[in-house]
Amino acid sequence: MTRAAISFAHLLRMSDDTGLLEHARGAIPRRRCGYCVDDVARGLVVVSREEDPAPEVATLGERYLAFLSHALAPDGTCHNRFGYDRRWEDEPGNGDWWGRALWGLGTAAALHRDSWVRRAHVVLRDVFASFGVETQLCEAERKLGDVLCFLHHT
Repeated sequence: MTRAAISFAHLLRMSDDTGLLEHARGAIPRRRCGYCVDDVARGLVVVSREEDPAPEVATLGERYLAFLSHALAPDGTCHNRFGYDRRWEDEPGNGDWWGRALWGLGTAAALHRDSWVRRAHVVLRDVFASFGVETQLCEAERKLGDVLCFLHHT
C-alpha cells in the first residue's frame, strides 16, 4: 500500500527564518502571537519523520534546530515563549515544553535524513537531558525522545 502524499503547505506558511509561528487564523499566521518551543518541537518531529522531503521542508529541520538551540539556557532548562520581536517572553524552565523539545530532538537524532542534523540534535539533546523533569507529561516525552534516539544509535 502506498502512502498518500503529505502537504506541507501550511507548515511552510507558518514557518519563517526564525521558527514555526504558534497561531494562525485560517491560513494567515498570527505573528503577534510569536513562537513557542512546543510547536517548534512538534514541527521538528513532523519534518524529521519525512523520508524524502522536498528541499524547502528539509530546511525546516535546520531552522527548528537553531530555534531549540537558542531556547536552551546554560543550566539545561529552556525558554518556551519567543515574541515576533525576537525577545524571550519568559524565564527558562523545565515544564512540558522542555519534554516536548527532547521528544523532537530525539526524533530528529534518530530519523532526520541529514546526518549532520542527526549529530547536532544528539549533542543538543544531551544538554537538555542533563536537567531534571517537572511533570509526568514532560518525563513521558523525554523518554519517548530517549527511546527513539537509543533505537537508532545502537
